[in-house]
Amino acid sequence: MHTTHKNKKISIIIIPDSGGKTRTYTISQFGARVLMGVFICIIGGTGLLIFEYGNMIEKSLKIKALNSENEEMREKYAKLELFTQEFNELKDRTNKIANLLGVRQTSEQSSPKVAISFSSKNQIPSKIISSSPEITSSTSQVISRSSVILPNSLTSKEKAEQSLIPSIYPTKGWVTQKFSPTHNGIDFAAELGTPVFSTMSGTVIFTGWDEIFGNIIKITNKKWFKTVYGHLAGISVVKGLHINKGDLIGFVGSTGKSSAPHLHYEVWLNGVLQDPERYLILKEVR
Repeated sequence: MHTTHKNKKISIIIIPDSGGKTRTYTISQFGARVLMGVFICIIGGTGLLIFEYGNMIEKSLKIKALNSENEEMREKYAKLELFTQEFNELKDRTNKIANLLGVRQTSEQSSPKVAISFSSKNQIPSKIISSSPEITSSTSQVISRSSVILPNSLTSKEKAEQSLIPSIYPTKGWVTQKFSPTHNGIDFAAELGTPVFSTMSGTVIFTGWDEIFGNIIKITNKKWFKTVYGHLAGISVVKGLHINKGDLIGFVGSTGKSSAPHLHYEVWLNGVLQDPERYLILKEVR
């Protein structure tokens, strides 16, 4: 390519390598400046686009990092809410224990020092060996579960009084329906044959059949508490038998008007229906 200046014009001569026809293009200096300006604008615009694209990539990465941090913060907040809920439940159970045992709390004592534990040797097995129909109301032997261990500072009378409060869960399961104006108790869903325990010490006043609750047990004591256990698959106590808190009384079933195995549990006080959760201390049967 050869460039010459003539009359303020620029000539561009193109000579092909193959020896073909030579071509000549003439352009004014002003046109050359315009072309050069256009070329510079194209180069500058391309550089600007690359710069802006890099900024967009950087901003996108920052947004992604912020979203990740926000998600982590949400998870931590959810854990904090769960911890707060569990703490409040523990505080509520502690207050119930204090009320049941007559422990007076002061402003400096947010929770009474009351220890409740269960011995490991009599824990409910994870699987029920048998739920055969041989376990009926004629069975007179009562299988005892571990009982609440109270502080040594409590007298035998105070321990006896505490045993008359229906404060333990009657079976190992999960609550599917709570107490309400249209539901007289709590329903615990559980596997067929799961053991059912008496939530208080008392005397069995009824065992038999109910059109709605199927196989049913009713227990009362001198504190004027009455507990009711319905939809049982089998009953292991008889009418008139005195039982202790935590004794085995039957097994979860689906008798009566029931669509699936569960335990219907009621608490009455002086003939008035109560919300069982008002008295429950332990979160679950272990």
